Amino acid sequence: MPTLSAQPNAAPPTPVESLLATLHKLATAQADLRTAMVDQEQAMRKLDVRAMSAAARRQETLHRVLLRHEAERRKHARGVARMTNLPPDATLAVLAEACPEHRDALLQVRGELLEATRLTRSAGQTCGRMAGGVLAHLNQALRLLHKPFLYSRQGDCPPAGGVAKHVRLVG
Repeated sequence: MPTLSAQPNAAPPTPVESLLATLHKLATAQADLRTAMVDQEQAMRKLDVRAMSAAARRQETLHRVLLRHEAERRKHARGVARMTNLPPDATLAVLAEACPEHRDALLQVRGELLEATRLTRSAGQTCGRMAGGVLAHLNQALRLLHKPFLYSRQGDCPPAGGVAKHVRLVG
């Protein structure tokens, strides 16, 4: 059964146009992932558990979107490679050289994607370091709550009594 489109007489996109569109989607998804990582980092700074969970769920969703777009990119890149008689694993730079009419557009979107990926990687490293610090602090707090004594610079303090039994983590 034929599908309805906004332009019924429009020609289907060429493999190169499909590849360009997919590369733009990948760059946008990378930027969205970077935003989610920055949001999670800010939530960790505030110890906002709900915001941390929401940002983590958003990142998981965006990782799935990125995997889908990456599979689509590979499919379109193989189509362009087949069309230009190149090996199926040809890089974007090689594909751009093989398609001179789309060379500039392919190289530009490749640069955008590389920059978006670099920024996302940097945000991920920062977010990971922040998460390590937050987890270390929470781990230390839990360790102190489960000890029979509180610790000070002078040594052990009197027993904490039932304090540890009544502490409840909220979030």
